[in-house]
Amino acid sequence: MSNESNKTFPYSDILDGLVSSVMLAQRAVVIHYKLENSLSKFDHRQINLHFCWLSFATKAGENRHLVEAPDGMSPLGNKWLRNKTSMPSALRNAFKECKFVDLEVDANGANIIPQEIKKYIQEEPTRISNLIINSFRELSDINALSESGTDARPIHIRSPLSIIYDFLTVPNAQGTRAYSLLACRNFLFRAFRLIPDLNGLGGSETFSVLEIEKSLSHIWTSFRERYLSRGEDKLPPGSRGKIDGLIRHHLALREMLYLRFQSIEKCIGYLGDAELVPANIFYNTSENELANKKRSYIFEFTRSKRLDSLPDAGEIVNELWGLPIPFRGADIIFKGGLKFSGRQGLIMAIHGGPGAGKTSFALALAAHVIPFGISSWFLSAEEYEKDLIDRMNGLIPDQISRLSFFPKDLRNFIKFTKYKLRSGYGTSALNEIEEGLEQLEIVMNSINDEGEVSSKEIFRLPQPCKAIIILDGLHDLFAVGFQKTESGASQKTTQLERLYQLIEKLKDLHALVILTTGTAWAGDSTLDYLVDVAIKLSHESTDEYAKKPDRRFILTKARHQLCASGVHGLQIGGIKGVRLSPQINYQLEKLSHWRPRLPDKTQIRTGLCRARALKSIGELAKLASASDIFESGKNASYIDSASSVKIDEGSHIFLNGQGSGGKAALAMKLAISPLFTLLPDNKIKAVPSQQRVLVVSFLYPADYYENLIRRLKLQQGNEYRTEKKPFIGQPRLEVIHLYPGHLRPNDLFNRIDWELDAGELNADPYTCVVIDGIHNVFLQFPEIEKYSLFWPQIYSALRSRKITTITTHTTLALPNQNWLQPATLVDDNRSEPLRHALVQKTDFQFEIDSWMNSPFQPDWDKLPGEFSALSDLYVVKAISAIGQKIPRDHLLWSREELELYHLPSEYFARYSSDQENQLPLR
Repeated sequence: MSNESNKTFPYSDILDGLVSSVMLAQRAVVIHYKLENSLSKFDHRQINLHFCWLSFATKAGENRHLVEAPDGMSPLGNKWLRNKTSMPSALRNAFKECKFVDLEVDANGANIIPQEIKKYIQEEPTRISNLIINSFRELSDINALSESGTDARPIHIRSPLSIIYDFLTVPNAQGTRAYSLLACRNFLFRAFRLIPDLNGLGGSETFSVLEIEKSLSHIWTSFRERYLSRGEDKLPPGSRGKIDGLIRHHLALREMLYLRFQSIEKCIGYLGDAELVPANIFYNTSENELANKKRSYIFEFTRSKRLDSLPDAGEIVNELWGLPIPFRGADIIFKGGLKFSGRQGLIMAIHGGPGAGKTSFALALAAHVIPFGISSWFLSAEEYEKDLIDRMNGLIPDQISRLSFFPKDLRNFIKFTKYKLRSGYGTSALNEIEEGLEQLEIVMNSINDEGEVSSKEIFRLPQPCKAIIILDGLHDLFAVGFQKTESGASQKTTQLERLYQLIEKLKDLHALVILTTGTAWAGDSTLDYLVDVAIKLSHESTDEYAKKPDRRFILTKARHQLCASGVHGLQIGGIKGVRLSPQINYQLEKLSHWRPRLPDKTQIRTGLCRARALKSIGELAKLASASDIFESGKNASYIDSASSVKIDEGSHIFLNGQGSGGKAALAMKLAISPLFTLLPDNKIKAVPSQQRVLVVSFLYPADYYENLIRRLKLQQGNEYRTEKKPFIGQPRLEVIHLYPGHLRPNDLFNRIDWELDAGELNADPYTCVVIDGIHNVFLQFPEIEKYSLFWPQIYSALRSRKITTITTHTTLALPNQNWLQPATLVDDNRSEPLRHALVQKTDFQFEIDSWMNSPFQPDWDKLPGEFSALSDLYVVKAISAIGQKIPRDHLLWSREELELYHLPSEYFARYSSDQENQLPLR
C-alpha cells in the first residue's frame, strides 16, 4: 500500500506492519491446519516471530497492551529479545525497520526458524498469538476438514483487520475502541483511495451516505432467503465499485462477514502476499475468461453463521463518517460516533446544575480526541487555566495516557481563555468572544483542509473535525435579569437575538462547539432548538443520606444522526476516568444483530454426575466416619452416574434449594469441571482445556471462592485421575463482589458485560459465569429488585456468548415438623416471579435439599445410631434437562467434602416396615 498520505492518526506508525504481520501469521496457522487438521499442537513461535518488531517499535511503558501479557500468557519479548544489545546487528536492524526476516520454508510452505534466531522468539502463547488462534477456533465448525486432510474444500478466515481491531483496543479501557476504529477505517480509506464526501462536492475519490445505503441494501438482498436461495449467497470483494469493497471489508472488521476461499492453497497464497486489498482482485483469471465474464476471485465474503441482521445504515455512516468518542459506552449511545452536519460543524449543548459534571465532561472530551489531531479552545468565566489543567490531567486514565500517540503535555493542544463579565448583561464579554471567533474563523479557513483535498499526487485522510471550541458557562452571558430598555424593548429579546447570531457564527467554524449551561436561565429551553446535540447532566440523590449520589447522562436530541436517546449512567473521575453506562435496552439492541448461541451438544461437562460409587448406605456411613476421606478417594471408584445428567457446554443452569446446602461450592465444581467431546458411540473423550470463571457474588467475597477452587482442584485429582490430561493449567477466577446498596441495574449489567468483553479482548475469554446468591437481591439491592426485567435481560445477553452460566438461589423456608407437609416459604410472593423468570431462561434445573428433610430420605429412626451423621448430606435432584430424560434416582452431595455420592436407587425410597429387613445396610 502506498504511504502517500497524511498519517496523523492513532497507531499510524505501526498499522501497515501489523496488517502484514497478521496476514503472515494467519498463513502459518492455515498451513499447520492443513497438515495437522487441528490446532492443539501449534507452535506459537510461528506467529510470534512476525511480531518481534513490535518490541523495537514500542518504547518502554507505552502501548503495554501490545507487548505485555495478561495473566496466563507470556509477553511478546522474551529475555533474549529484550536484551537488544546482544542481538546480531542484521536482525536488530530488520526488527527496527519493521522488515520481516526472510526465512526459508519447508515443502509445505511453513517457516523454518534457524536455531540462532529461535531463542529470540517467544515460544509461549502471547496475547496476539492467542487472538489469532482463537479466530480460527471460532470457525472450526465450518472449517472442519475431511479425515484425509484434503485442501480442495473451502476455508473461511476472519478479516485480518478484525483481529487488529481487537488487538489495538486496550482490554480494560474499552473506550480505546475509538482509536482502533479510526486507525482501521483510515487504513481502508487509503487502501481503496476513498474518503467520505464531507463537503458534498462529490468526486471520484469520495463516497456519499446514499452510496453506503445502496451498498448495504445489495448485501442484505444477497443474504435474504429468496427463490432457490437459502440466504447464503457469496459476495465478491467488489462488484459495483470501490465503495462495495470498502463496506464489505468494514463489515468483516466487525466480524459480520468472513473471507471465504475456494481452497486452502488460494488462502495461503493470498495471506502470503500480505496485502489486504490486492491490486488485482482476481485469481488466475485469463483474458479469455474475463471476456466471457468468468471471474475467479481470490476470495469471497460470506455472512457469519451467527449474523441475524445487518446494523442500520445510520450506524455504519456514524462509524465511517463520524467522530468516535473515546469514552467507554459512548459507542453504544452515539451509535459509532458523532456525525457532523453538511456544514461540517456540530453544536452540542450540555445542560446541568452545579456539580453535575458539565465542565469535566467537556474537558475530558477535548483531551481524549487530541490523538485525532484535534486541538481545542476553552473559554470560561468561572475557571482559571491552572485549575482546568489539573482537573483535565486527573480525568485521563493511566491506560490512555501511556499510549504512544497521547501527548505528554496537554497544554500544547488546548488553549484556555478566561473572559470577564464587566457589565450587568455580559455584553462586553460577549463582544470579546464574537471578535475572537471572527479571528478564529479566519485562521481555520486559511489552514489547508487536509480532510477535503484529494489529488493524483497525494491522497489525504479526513480529520473527524478541525477543532473543538468550548464555551463553558454560557448562562453567565445571557442569564441576567431581563429589564426594559429606554426604547421599551425587552432586554431578553435582545440577548436571545445575539444568542441566535452567535450560534450561527459557530456553525460556520467547521468545528465541534460545546456550550455548557446551567438549567435555571431563560435561554435554556430555547437553546435546544438551535443546537444539533442536546445533553442534560444531572446529579441525583445528593440530598438523601442513605443513597450514593447518582449521575445521569440524558441525551434528548441528535439532529444529524442515529443515536440512543434517553437516560444513561455517567461516572466521572477515579482511575477509569469518564465513562458512560448505556441503558440495558440499547445494549440488547446491539446484540439483536446476532443469533443467540444454543448449547453445544457435542461438548459436555460431567461436574454434576461424576460421583463416588458406593454399594450401600452402610458403606457411605463408614466413609463419613473415616479420618481422611480425601485420601480414601485416591483408590475409590468414580463414575458418571445415571442418577444425574451431563451438562451441555454453553448451557444455563439453575441451582435452587432450601437452606445452606453448599450450592456455591456445587456451582464452582461444575464451573471448573473439564470438557468432554461426545463421541458417536456415546462414549466421551477429554478435551484439554483451561477454565476461567467469572463469579458475580451477592454473598461471599473473593477469598471464599478462591479457597473453594483450591479444594475442588485437589478433589478433581481423584475424580478424573483416569482421564488423559483433561486440564491445562489451573482454573482462574475473577470475582465481582457486590455490597448491599442502591446498585443500578444498568451499572451491574454493563459491569458484567464489559468484564466479559475484556476477557475476549485479552484473548482469554471466560468459559463460565456463576451468579451466586440472587435471593439476596431482596431487601439488599432495592433498585435491582424494583427493575423486574433485569434478570431476563442479563440472561438474554449471556446467550449471545459462548459461555456456560450457573445461577444459585436459596428459597427461604421454615421446615415443618411433619415431613409430609411442605415447608412454609418465607419470601414466596417476592421471589416466585424471579424463580419463574430463571426457569424460563435455563436449560437445566436442579434442587439441592437436605437429605434429612427430603421425601427421598431413609427412615432415620429405624437405622442404627452410627448412621445419624449422614443426615448432613444433601440430595441433588434434576428437575429439568433440555434434550435428556430426567433420572428417577438422585445423587448425594457433601458440602463439607465437596463430593457427590452415588447409591443404588432403592436407598432413595422411604423405608417402611416391610422394607426394613430387605435392604442391606452394609
